Amino acid sequence: RRLYVSDGEGLSGTVMNGIYEPEQLVKFQDRVFMLGYATHNATGIKQLFQAQISTGNVTVATFDTTAHSAKALIAAAGKLFFVEPTLDGQEQLQCVLADLTLPAAPKFSLDASGTGITQLTASSGHVYFSAREFDHPLAKRVLWGSDGTLAGTTALPFSSTGIENPQLLGSLDDRCIFWCVSHYGD
Repeated sequence: RRLYVSDGEGLSGTVMNGIYEPEQLVKFQDRVFMLGYATHNATGIKQLFQAQISTGNVTVATFDTTAHSAKALIAAAGKLFFVEPTLDGQEQLQCVLADLTLPAAPKFSLDASGTGITQLTASSGHVYFSAREFDHPLAKRVLWGSDGTLAGTTALPFSSTGIENPQLLGSLDDRCIFWCVSHYGD
């Protein structure tokens, strides 16, 4: 699969070279971000790409020189968030700020099925997601929120009160809407 840009006038379009198998297109700032491979017939984890589209010109490149691998992508709270696998078998919740820099990112361990950060859900002030409560084989999945900073990435307080395995449905303003298994009745 290749990525094309069209002006809506007929069947012609401009091919966006340098990215294959694109997915999860997200507009952020004056660019479009997406996941894809740098080469044809690639396998494994996709990389984070950015594209700038202006009259007659399309430029596609990996986000920065480190060629970040990425599994999920979402814009929330005026920032761009993506999930990046790490070399030590964990996942980081990366955050791209308005000036296109990346601050320090929190890491999350994978569960027994190899799943780390899931269900990225955008709100006006945070990104919400599901991840393990802490790094332990028996740790449950709980609801987390992040404003894009290490200090602002926390398991939500009620996660320790018997709520586990949240299934995120969406958001309303800066509130996350979800359902879950509760050990305290209906």
